Amino acid sequence: MLIGVSDYTHLPPVPSIKNNLAALTEVALLGLGIPQSNVHTVENPTSAAQVHERIDLAMDAADPVSGGLFIYYAGHGWTDPRNGRLLLGLADSNQYKVWTAMEFDRIREQVADSPVGSRLLILDSCYSGAALDTLSAGLSSASRIEGTYVMTSSNATNASRAPRGDRFTTFSGEIIRLLTDGIQGGPPVIDTDTLFRHVRASCQEQGWPEPSRQIGRDGDRVELMINRWRQP
Repeated sequence: MLIGVSDYTHLPPVPSIKNNLAALTEVALLGLGIPQSNVHTVENPTSAAQVHERIDLAMDAADPVSGGLFIYYAGHGWTDPRNGRLLLGLADSNQYKVWTAMEFDRIREQVADSPVGSRLLILDSCYSGAALDTLSAGLSSASRIEGTYVMTSSNATNASRAPRGDRFTTFSGEIIRLLTDGIQGGPPVIDTDTLFRHVRASCQEQGWPEPSRQIGRDGDRVELMINRWRQP
């Protein structure tokens, strides 16, 4: 499930997000081995309902025993000044009107209700680490079941990078690079935590905002794809 908002009515555009979606679609199909019919993309949604309906389709398509759920969001993000909860931008969102944004809490609740055992959520937005604050405070046991991994492009107080003219946003670009080119010296199979640790190391080396993560039990062991660095 790939969600990207690159064009906005009231917020600055982020053209590189369109490239994020195209590249991650290719990774999903050729690297992760997801059938094309199970790759659901929502580009520039104008309502939260559009997103939630597609998430439902993705959850319904995944085998509850052997399948997995991958949800990716890229776009503007900010926190609700009343409670610090993460808000994700939609095409018509106004940063000063909370009700025009998509609440991450609603996505978290929807995913928590899924019977699929392996879940990977990637959030590429400013202040996306606020999702982890939400996840760590007052979650029901059903939300923290085996196989959940959340990675975010920044912590709850920092912006993320999407430099003008770059092909990809910074955080997503590192994910795409590592999954496409492989990880030098890495294991034969890239799992969730291996991916995160190498993305974080690259961001630290460049002085970029440091990504954050949260692991639900064995979510760090979810295998994603063959490490292409080892391929001839």
